[in-house]
Amino acid sequence: LLLDVYQPVGDTSTSRPVLIAIHGGGFKTGSKATLSGIAQEWARRGYVVFSLNYRLDAGNQCQAVQDGKVPPSELAAEAERCRNAVEAAQYDSQAAIRWVRAHAGTYGIDATRVAVMGSSAGAVTALNLAYQSDTPGDVGDYDDYDSAIGAALVMSGCGYDPSKIGAGDAAVAMIHAELDGAVPMQCAIATAAIARSRGLVAETMLWYGEGTHAKGLYEKYQSTIDPVWTQFLIRELSLTDGAAPTVVPPNSTTEIRGTPNRSAVVSLVATGTAGGGYLQALPCTAAAGSTSNLNTDAAGQTRAGLAVVRFDAGGTACVYNSMATHVVVDLQGYLAEGAFDDVTDARLLDTRSGSTPRAGSMAVLRGEPNRSAVLSLVATGSLGSGFLQALPCGSAPGATSNLNLDAAGQTRSGLAIVPFGADGTVCLYTSATTHLLVDLQGYFTAGTFDDIADARLLDTRAGARAAAGGTTVIRGNPGSSAFVSLIATGSLGSGYLTALPCDATPGITSNLNIDAAGLTIAGTAVVRFDTEGEACIYSSVATHLVVDLQGYFSAGSFDDIADARLLDTRGSG
Repeated sequence: LLLDVYQPVGDTSTSRPVLIAIHGGGFKTGSKATLSGIAQEWARRGYVVFSLNYRLDAGNQCQAVQDGKVPPSELAAEAERCRNAVEAAQYDSQAAIRWVRAHAGTYGIDATRVAVMGSSAGAVTALNLAYQSDTPGDVGDYDDYDSAIGAALVMSGCGYDPSKIGAGDAAVAMIHAELDGAVPMQCAIATAAIARSRGLVAETMLWYGEGTHAKGLYEKYQSTIDPVWTQFLIRELSLTDGAAPTVVPPNSTTEIRGTPNRSAVVSLVATGTAGGGYLQALPCTAAAGSTSNLNTDAAGQTRAGLAVVRFDAGGTACVYNSMATHVVVDLQGYLAEGAFDDVTDARLLDTRSGSTPRAGSMAVLRGEPNRSAVLSLVATGSLGSGFLQALPCGSAPGATSNLNLDAAGQTRSGLAIVPFGADGTVCLYTSATTHLLVDLQGYFTAGTFDDIADARLLDTRAGARAAAGGTTVIRGNPGSSAFVSLIATGSLGSGYLTALPCDATPGITSNLNIDAAGLTIAGTAVVRFDTEGEACIYSSVATHLVVDLQGYFSAGSFDDIADARLLDTRGSG
């Protein structure tokens, strides 16, 4: 019996809750590595996660027995063999739980707060642990410790012996797809109904018309499932603040996962910062520090910014943080293959070693002629309020902005898409006296981005603020995806903005974050205009809104999927 252990990075707590991860594979195949990615994510939220191997029977016919495909002459023997395989997984998991409790001091865990997470066959085991804890037949040492659990997270599982469900058993939270070909959804529904009838907590999240199974279902709908499961564990394990995860230590790199060999647009958020610093999205094999995607200038801030990242052949990219902070990453969509030349990030401008650019001045940037580029802009050490605007050299500034400052001494960052002219130049205007940094993230391939003259789509400052909890309509080209700058100004408190389809329900993702009343904060987003040419901006706080259009993605060049959360180190969703 082998276990892998995943702990919060830099953790010093001695009372972390425990999550036991149990893989699937029909009790035939699989290993403790199967759920490694999910285990790492829950460890980042403050849980100590143990992923285990258990005894397998490669020749069992459990699926065929369930589906009625075993000849009658063989049914009794195969059913018994299947029971043995299922029980072996249960007993090995119980032995693992007892071992974990015996070593609570070694791993800094609270042995009274133990939950399990299972996928497919592991989900069946998770239910058996919830409903059959400490049944006869337990194996292993540490008999002085029990194997009871407080909660079970179940990915496509079924309780095949409902007679075992009784008062006092653990709470379960189950996910399942209607068209699951391995475990019938009706079995899961029946299991939950029986548990509820016996006074137990049994939550279900069901997807009709969906056929994805177990781990795949969880990963597909993770941004919806995680907030629900997080609150479920807070309640059932009596956690006061989720798992109270530690802030990511300074100078750390955290892995995020996406579609292999694709460039994606992601929203980065730093929150609960310990001081000034920056985030950088980069290949996991690259050294951090040469550029930045998001900047903070004080403790306690929440700041958001966009970045373009390239997921490697294994589907991974990394986010580096120079300061201690929580990190949140939301996926906005993927660029079509060949649509974006994701070059190694390069610094085009850094004025900090010389004189400070004066208010009203222009800085010339140089890149590849006649190409549209994605740039990270940073203003730091400002002497007052103002804004930055990237624009063709020779154009008059002031109609739009890419980054805003509302006081002296601030460090603010933003993203801009700019067209380099035939001479390879573009200009950066600043209305405030401030130092400037500009980093190149990459170039759009010709014909993939229509970098029109920036245009203001919305400005509420002449009227009433957008209401807290309300949505405001913006209009653009019907059926197109666009890159827009968002500004919140004169807010009445803390909150966030999200760009989304007008018929969508605001979720957990965000494009811009406000951490105090009265601030002016700029951010960026990719929005999809519907067939009527409408998209919406949701605001969780009453604030004035300004939205500037930077350009449109050409048809087929951007896969504007439903936003999905890739990482949240805070633990509470």
